[in-house]
Amino acid sequence: MTWQTPLFIVLAGLAFGYSGYRFKILFQMMKAHQGKIDPKQRFNLIPQRVQTVIVNVLGQQAVMRKPAIGIAHAV
Repeated sequence: MTWQTPLFIVLAGLAFGYSGYRFKILFQMMKAHQGKIDPKQRFNLIPQRVQTVIVNVLGQQAVMRKPAIGIAHAV
C-alpha cells in the first residue's frame, strides 16, 4: 500500500461527508416547504415551463452567454 491509498480514502471520505451534509440541508429545505404550494399551480403554464427547459437545459443558454466558452462548448 502506497501513501496514495490512505490519502485517497481520506479525500473520498471528506467528499462523501460534504455531499451528505449538503443533501441533508436540501432535504430539510424541501421538508420545510412541503405542502405550501397549491397543487393546482403545479400544472399551470405548461408551455412556458417546457420552453424554459428547452432553452436553459437543452440549449444551455447560460453557457452560451460567455463568448469564448459558448463557442467552445457548442463545437
